[in-house]
Amino acid sequence: MDVLTHATPSLADAFADDDRSCARSGRTALGPLPMSRVAKLVGHAAIACMLTASGYHAFADDPWPLLYATIDALVPSTRFVLWARPSDDWARSFVRFFAPLTPKHSRWLRLSYGVCNITKASEPLLSRVMREHVARVRAYFASGPARAARLLLIDNLDAADAQAELCAFALGVANVSSHPRCRALLSKPMQRTLPPETSGKPPWSLRYNAPLGPAWEIPAWRGCVRRANHSGLMHKTPRDG
Repeated sequence: MDVLTHATPSLADAFADDDRSCARSGRTALGPLPMSRVAKLVGHAAIACMLTASGYHAFADDPWPLLYATIDALVPSTRFVLWARPSDDWARSFVRFFAPLTPKHSRWLRLSYGVCNITKASEPLLSRVMREHVARVRAYFASGPARAARLLLIDNLDAADAQAELCAFALGVANVSSHPRCRALLSKPMQRTLPPETSGKPPWSLRYNAPLGPAWEIPAWRGCVRRANHSGLMHKTPRDG
């Protein structure tokens, strides 16, 4: 989001507006952004490329949860999983996770979540943002039986059948005990925290068998952006920090 934009105002202007609004009232001017704006900021061409040509089969974390309608339109066979944990719990976890970020490095959180500073005082706003997001997702997938069948709602990770339900839904299998991937998943409890060896390290600095980190560090994303640029569907803007 600090590299690409189709929207007006530019990200630099958006950040400047938010800085002024936060100083004046403690609230952001533009965040949290609506889904249509997020899709424009990321770029439809790059989103389509990631979904169809990147080689990845699953996507999570920013900005993907805000793009479900765009993804649904581009790849109608996609299945969606919503982790609808209690919003207050999510807000507290959010603040614990992101509090170490400096204001400069947390600017994108202003656009995504509408918070000026990642502190305990922002928890009520974050909780409301989460509740509204869950409500929008529920309403979207409740609009028809075909859509409803492609959403799995998990609100209790500790439920005895949560992992089996997730594996059956994601892979489209009826007998999870006979599927090798499901057997491996069901052989241990659902991981709820980062591994012990990561203690003391910033969570966003870790690397697992997944493309974690800034989008520009992910080769598939760079490739998709290059394709979009070459086709004239996207343009770069100066980096904002």
